[in-house]
Amino acid sequence: HTHQISPQVQAHGEADDDIYEGQLNEAGKPSGDGVYTWSNGDVYDGTWLDGLKHGRGVMRWRDGASYVGEWWRGER
Repeated sequence: HTHQISPQVQAHGEADDDIYEGQLNEAGKPSGDGVYTWSNGDVYDGTWLDGLKHGRGVMRWRDGASYVGEWWRGER
């Protein structure tokens, strides 16, 4: 079974002030390439699978810390 990926979209994230820009799957969850910006200033730019960080990506926290590398179902 292949997952249907939609074209680029912008949507509200988990909270109303969060913003996700990128691809969604049939269920409307981030899947494929996208950028998620949390209302607290944290940003993840990378690949997603069913709403979880999955694959290569960059996580930047508002305190200046960052992680560049691989993710597996939301875990680094």
